[in-house]
Amino acid sequence: MQSFADRTEVKEKTEALFDAIPHDRFLDIEKELLALGFIQQGSDPASAEFWHQGVGLLLVIEFDEEGAVHAYELFTTEDMGAKQRKFRW
Repeated sequence: MQSFADRTEVKEKTEALFDAIPHDRFLDIEKELLALGFIQQGSDPASAEFWHQGVGLLLVIEFDEEGAVHAYELFTTEDMGAKQRKFRW
């Protein structure tokens, strides 16, 4: 079971990483994400996904036409569960 403090620490380190490394150096970003415990789940020319099993975080990274990081978003397992719930009238 992941703790809130552990999840918060990984989120803060991930956000700091994107602030510290230039967005056109994705391989450096990827190396640091792997060191934080993320595992790459998939990628294509437009995006990449990384999963951190230990704290239940999904990181989605979007790239621009030149391959630099355009945007990223972190999701918790709770966020993903809420998105998958069906809406009922």
